[in-house]
Amino acid sequence: MKNCGVFSIFWKNYNYGGQLQAYAMCEAIRKVGFTAEQICYVRKSSFYVHKVKTVLKKSRKVRLNYYWRYINRFLLKSGIRADYSKAVINKFDSFMEFVPHSGIYTFENVRECVSLYDVFVSGSDQVWNPDNCTDEWFFNFLPNEKKRIAYSASIGKKDIENSEKARLKPLIEKYSSIGVRENEGKELLSSFVSKKVTVVLDPVMLLSEEEWNKFDKWDFLKNEEYIFAYLVSYEKNIKDRIIDFSKRLKLKVVLVIDPRNVLNQNPKGTWIPFGTGVGPEEFIALMLNAKYVFTNSFHGTALAINFHKNFFTYYSRPVTDKENLNSRIDTVLDIFKCKSRLIFEDSKLSDEELKKSVDYSMINRIIESERVRCLDFLKNSIEEK
Repeated sequence: MKNCGVFSIFWKNYNYGGQLQAYAMCEAIRKVGFTAEQICYVRKSSFYVHKVKTVLKKSRKVRLNYYWRYINRFLLKSGIRADYSKAVINKFDSFMEFVPHSGIYTFENVRECVSLYDVFVSGSDQVWNPDNCTDEWFFNFLPNEKKRIAYSASIGKKDIENSEKARLKPLIEKYSSIGVRENEGKELLSSFVSKKVTVVLDPVMLLSEEEWNKFDKWDFLKNEEYIFAYLVSYEKNIKDRIIDFSKRLKLKVVLVIDPRNVLNQNPKGTWIPFGTGVGPEEFIALMLNAKYVFTNSFHGTALAINFHKNFFTYYSRPVTDKENLNSRIDTVLDIFKCKSRLIFEDSKLSDEELKKSVDYSMINRIIESERVRCLDFLKNSIEEK
């Protein structure tokens, strides 16, 4: 039985989608007959100099978002107004221990893992975004003969500099199979890589609703009627609009945001079902039992579809932002014929539009066929010599 080492943005990643895809990736590989674990790689400190330089080149709004992100990180580290956030982070840490994973590797010793795995897997999530990931995510440390595949990898950009293409091309050409998450990612890679590139589902959709039900541990949620709102990128205007929708629907609203966003946790007008915080397991349970889901997250959208929810999706960045990551949301909505569930910050939904249910009769057939296709792609990618 082949053993797979998975390189994603996993270790100490306090992002709900990041942790849930890491768990699902290992489960999906196990599901098709192999073993897998996440490889815990810690980037060298010089990467963060590169990160700061990258941020300074971005749009004013993006730079401002990063500014507030660092303010929140400082408050968290200082323990100022951070009790709730720290409790959530502890739940993330517990979930990371639950996900199969290796010991810690760094730039200095990552080659020690080469002999431990038969196949190395890039994915999923933004593992090929040059802003976030160094060449280790492209397996620059592997000998040429070692098998490597990509599953649901995201480059997170519409385009990259020619110098980046020249740097990444020889690394990506060594992959025996390439599956990406977004249509734009396929177009971009196909413009400078000779390998076939296939769009595949995110691993969170490779597991059925029934397989996610193992995290539905809190019976009291079944007796509650509420909106589950997940804003991966916190936007006050969207938060206020969702609270307004909740009043019209006569439902409570649970708001979940980045646990490190200390200043905006549990705003007025929201319901707090877990006083000790929402970790990845509570996240799944809340979504499974929600009457409606509102989100500006790709993973929030994918899971809402997978769980057959009445949902509405916002873009995480305006369409006018040249660096927007909206292709990931567009791709999943297009695959499942759900583009009508995309709304905007200024969308004025009538009561009829707000209460209109998603018709899953056709969507369920697409989910089943796409899941079979993508599990076959994953299995064949691992098996093929």
